[in-house]
Amino acid sequence: MTEIFLHGKLGKKFGRKFRFAISRPKDSISAIETIHEGFSQELVALAKSGQQYAIIADEKQITGPEEFCGKKRYKRIDIVPVIFGAG
Repeated sequence: MTEIFLHGKLGKKFGRKFRFAISRPKDSISAIETIHEGFSQELVALAKSGQQYAIIADEKQITGPEEFCGKKRYKRIDIVPVIFGAG
């Protein structure tokens, strides 16, 4: 089982902790969508408004499609807001 933790506005709106039998980080989005319709749309809407989120799998940020869609099993996935600054 993989534990998924939502942080920031997503966590407040959809819940903070989930457990699913998933095989890749990509599956975390669709798994939450199955119990909270509109989750993926909210994620896109937040991104369009400048509120980006990162996926951290077992304390390592997912940075590319190979990791996002890969088959490696993770124990913990965190979906966290990313703070951008001037500089």
